Amino acid sequence: MANLGTSLVGLRDGSWVELTNNMDSDIEFYELSQMVMTAEDEFAAVQYGSARSNLILLSAQDISDLKTKELITIASFSQGGGGIGQYDEEIKVFNAENEDYRVEYKNYWNDEKLERDYDRLRLDIISGDGPDIIPFDTTLTVDSFNSGVFCDLYEFIDKEPDLKREDFIPNVRKAFERDGKMVMITPSFEYQTVTAKAGYTGVHENWSIDDMIAAYNAMPEDMYFFSRYEDTNVRQGYFEECVKDYFFVDYDKAECHFDSPEFIKLLNFFNDNEIGLTWEEYDNFNENVHYEDTSYDVLDGKKFVDFEVGGIYWFWGIYDDVRVKYEDECVFVGFPYDGVKSGSYINIPSCLGIVANSPHKEGAWKFLRYLVSDEYYHDKNGQHYYCFPVIESVFDEKAQMSVEGMLVYPHDENYKIIDGDMIRQDWVFKRYDMSGNVISEKELVPFTQDECDHYKDMIKNSEVIRYDNAIYQIIREETMSFFNYECTAEECAKRIQNRASLYLSERYG
Repeated sequence: MANLGTSLVGLRDGSWVELTNNMDSDIEFYELSQMVMTAEDEFAAVQYGSARSNLILLSAQDISDLKTKELITIASFSQGGGGIGQYDEEIKVFNAENEDYRVEYKNYWNDEKLERDYDRLRLDIISGDGPDIIPFDTTLTVDSFNSGVFCDLYEFIDKEPDLKREDFIPNVRKAFERDGKMVMITPSFEYQTVTAKAGYTGVHENWSIDDMIAAYNAMPEDMYFFSRYEDTNVRQGYFEECVKDYFFVDYDKAECHFDSPEFIKLLNFFNDNEIGLTWEEYDNFNENVHYEDTSYDVLDGKKFVDFEVGGIYWFWGIYDDVRVKYEDECVFVGFPYDGVKSGSYINIPSCLGIVANSPHKEGAWKFLRYLVSDEYYHDKNGQHYYCFPVIESVFDEKAQMSVEGMLVYPHDENYKIIDGDMIRQDWVFKRYDMSGNVISEKELVPFTQDECDHYKDMIKNSEVIRYDNAIYQIIREETMSFFNYECTAEECAKRIQNRASLYLSERYG
């Protein structure tokens, strides 16, 4: 037999046949290795999980058991099909534990065009043959569909005995709404910000564009600002890390302000200071570059600003910035804008909505309800245990670990995971070399309750941004010529403004 990742196949009468699909199993196939057939329709395998390795037995299940459950479908866009999607882990747990419903993917990938098949998805929704649940991301948003396509989830929440509207972090809940209806939901979010070390020129909370430029101009000669490797990477990438289009767009009014003096100033800043390579220089760059670990560069005094590429995913990331990286001199300056509005924000990169004409709305809600349940948030074997939950009480609980200690898997003296309840981690920062050897240790101090409450409020009160990939693509296409010195900043900004204004008027007007 063989493990293809999406399915297990075996030889039968000289031909390869699928024994089971990834989504028909309660485990992830990519975790399996060294599989041996022990009996007909039974296999032993080694499972390599995130916590430990286990010897498991796989047995065939009577297909009639599956047919007794009501089938709920969720759209996926997996190249080649095979039942792989963003919510594999959640679906497996739900299917194993729920007695009434079973969730499967319905794939909308066009193998011929090698792209997502949005046309087929929309036609299926109109005909009533679409998936019950739609996953939204940076490309496919809830605003990609007409009003009324999705259920108002408040109608389900109001019937729940142990879930209320007020249980959600208020500004996150508002971001789930369109026209007063909750049309989508997600279990967790990201916090996007820029951090800097106190005491340097221009560094203060919610810094402006001028503050950032002043900090750059006053930077000590032995430090860098964006990256150690600015001479090898393209300029446009650094521009996109620093400049966020969300601050220049008002989706509610279908307006944008890319021709503003602030946006033009940012364009000129990157070209004037030759930060990174032009596209032409990048295309002709052929030197070998040895990249080193830069995760400790703030701590080592090689830079005093961190654009936190990728965002912060849970409260311990805040603690790590404050206590470890900046040694209690951390300032959350945010992305540069006007110096008044916070440049830090909450990002919800993925959400789920229930299609209004679905015949399985109750079952679809059961799956979404699981994603914001105590069971989900406290599953220590789940990759989502450490996160920023959208449920405020769970958010507060996980943030409290910065005061009381982070919960980790129990382990022996060799740090091998063992069975048992989770334990509090020691307040020690250990620094490792590339071989995994400890090269230094430092005792850490927990957050005070006041510190914990301050950073909780900082995150909760941050704006939740809306994202539309079409705006990003317009900016990317038009700035390419600018960063190759083919037009002025004013000309570039005007082209972006014209295209983005037209798009916003057509989509949101």
